Amino acid sequence: MGRSQTMNVANGMKAAIPLIRQSRALLPGAFQKHSWRCSLLASRCFGSGVREPSFLQDRNEKDDIITTLMDAKKRQGLTFDSIAHELGYTNAFTAQLFLLQAPLPASAAPKLQEILPSLPPSVIEEMQKTPNRRFDVDIVQEPSVYRLMEAVQHYGEGFKILLNEKFGDGIMSAIDFYMTVHKIKGKAGEDRVVVVLNGKWLPYTEQIAANNTANIDTITRTISK
Repeated sequence: MGRSQTMNVANGMKAAIPLIRQSRALLPGAFQKHSWRCSLLASRCFGSGVREPSFLQDRNEKDDIITTLMDAKKRQGLTFDSIAHELGYTNAFTAQLFLLQAPLPASAAPKLQEILPSLPPSVIEEMQKTPNRRFDVDIVQEPSVYRLMEAVQHYGEGFKILLNEKFGDGIMSAIDFYMTVHKIKGKAGEDRVVVVLNGKWLPYTEQIAANNTANIDTITRTISK
């Protein structure tokens, strides 16, 4: 799939946005109005070691928190690499934390507060919740993103047969996964980008009926208890 096809996909996704907004309009402000009740309920339900979910639904509200994080980072004159080093994380995961695309572990919260002392406690608290992972559909129109997508698409068949040759039938996980972005110098002294994707290999399951614990008899017995 070339650039024009990538752009068509992006435009199709953008076309769906008004429909999504219209569906939200059926219950105008209801979720936001009662979000504090949802948060209170969640704190009671998820208090035993289970991470509380985020109830941020308004994109502007999420953007405000991201802006606060970026301003705090800029105020301290830090880079994602330097913050990642202090926290012990990859630079990609650290960037995801700042975009509210990954939850901040509670064990790392005091250290981040120390690194960025201007951050309000409410922001640190929100960062620790399980996020609503999503992306702005316009991001695929950004050249640095769609060029990476084109590279994956262009090398896709070669990528797949190499994986199959080395691992067998399966896929690379994007959950048990690490990503790092590096800047290096080429032989001619030019800047070069190195993106490392490190994912667990997930083999497809051989669906042996005897191993299927979700058979109808088991489900019926469980429900009847």
